[in-house]
Amino acid sequence: MDFHDTLDKSLRYARDALEHMAKRGIPAVPKNFAVWYGYAAGQNPDLTRTINVLVQSGKPFTDASNDELFEQFIGFGTQNEAMAKANESLEHLVGQVADILGNAGADVSRYGSYLQGVSGQIDPAAGAAGLKILVQELLAETKKVEQQNARLSQQLDKSSSEVKTLTDSLEKAKRDAMTDGLTGINNRKHFDLSLRDLCAQSMESGLPLCLLMVDIDHFKKFNDTFGHQMGDQVLKLVARTMSDVIRPGDMAARYGGEEFSVIMPNALIDDAEQIGNAIREAVASKKITKRSTGEVLGTITLSVGIGLYAPGEPLGKLVQRADAALYTAKRGGRNRVVSELQIDPAELAQQGLAKAS
Repeated sequence: MDFHDTLDKSLRYARDALEHMAKRGIPAVPKNFAVWYGYAAGQNPDLTRTINVLVQSGKPFTDASNDELFEQFIGFGTQNEAMAKANESLEHLVGQVADILGNAGADVSRYGSYLQGVSGQIDPAAGAAGLKILVQELLAETKKVEQQNARLSQQLDKSSSEVKTLTDSLEKAKRDAMTDGLTGINNRKHFDLSLRDLCAQSMESGLPLCLLMVDIDHFKKFNDTFGHQMGDQVLKLVARTMSDVIRPGDMAARYGGEEFSVIMPNALIDDAEQIGNAIREAVASKKITKRSTGEVLGTITLSVGIGLYAPGEPLGKLVQRADAALYTAKRGGRNRVVSELQIDPAELAQQGLAKAS
């Protein structure tokens, strides 16, 4: 978010931010002020849209929701070192290209001035000898311009190649920053950003959204028995299976350790249960084999918890509710799918996870 405003603008935005906060009973602490300054300045369309939806729906701005807004729209946005270096290099190259084009323009301007001067020197009375000298000078100057243009063309070709190389490096850095190195699917950072964006879209469109939290049953025991290398193979297997089973538009990620997640836009609990069971059954049907010996090590199972997004709620609350459903599946014997609807409402209320009515 860019806060480099003029003094008059920054004072106006600050006053507006404080008025918005006072009107809604929001404490004027630095984190909250950063959010509402951004809203007053209108510099982040996603932030503006999200706050407008919350205001229109009458949702209260609690400490949790205020923190969520800060984490979603202010706390994110830092680039890793590779991306920053690539951006810096691209900016440098853009400057080089601008200089090259500027020099080319100056050369053309000088040549035009030269031609104007030559045209003023043409005198029919000078005879053939005089005209011959002018023509020779003109040819020499033209050749000089051609050589300069050839050098500029080479410089532009080189810069274009460097820009492409750096652009490719930047795209790779972005992908790497969002990809789990072991399984090749989205990582936790990508999950956090995607959940924010997809929940904002859900609020705006009114379409439902479900979150699946998926955990490998008895994974620690498997690791301890067969070693981390085989454990890594299991993680890759689960990631591939999830990617094969989920719908177009769903987003699978490795949440951490042996836990995975799937964000399902435009999905109700029934839709999520169907996908959750499809993933669970597909993984359970596969035999884990030690490649070096062909020894069959058995099968693995998954437990799945499902939460349904309540528009305007802190995203952490949705994740916690899906996690609560996951642990209910674990306690119930594992290798099963449990939704938030199957959790005792009193238990959700005790954990502070009950939805606002």
